[in-house]
Amino acid sequence: MPVLMIEPVADALRTQLETYLPAKIAALQPAFVPLLAMPAPVEYVFAEKTNFVKGYPVVQIVQLDTQVANEDLRWQDHIHHLEVGLFVQAAVEEDLARLLDRYTRCVLETLIERRKAGAFITGTPPFDLQLKGETITYSSTLPQNGQFVRAVFLPVRATRRDVERH
Repeated sequence: MPVLMIEPVADALRTQLETYLPAKIAALQPAFVPLLAMPAPVEYVFAEKTNFVKGYPVVQIVQLDTQVANEDLRWQDHIHHLEVGLFVQAAVEEDLARLLDRYTRCVLETLIERRKAGAFITGTPPFDLQLKGETITYSSTLPQNGQFVRAVFLPVRATRRDVERH
């Protein structure tokens, strides 16, 4: 069994978010008060980018670290730490804070629902996605072209426990 690195985990996260996050946003957006426009993300990237040319919101998946628990290629026990970043832009800072919180809820619910549906453990490669015990962090607000931009970072753990092959 080959060693599972972060790239296929990031690709699986991106695929699930691209496929299911827009519907989650559309479903939750009407219930938020005050009502603010919440377009689906315009870009999903696997890289630590600093320049988004397509606009906002953007979902960014970044690898943080990997813990290798053993060196036996037949039996794996690895933990990968990734970060799902969400970058949002608005003209009013209070709206930006509200939007960031709302998008965060949408991302969290999407990942939790996809995890419970078995999307990661039954995928290729299979892994268990964990959010419990992680700390969500928010960036500072930055002015940009007459707007304000802010980000939130949701850390996730992907664990691969594969059985020994003879």
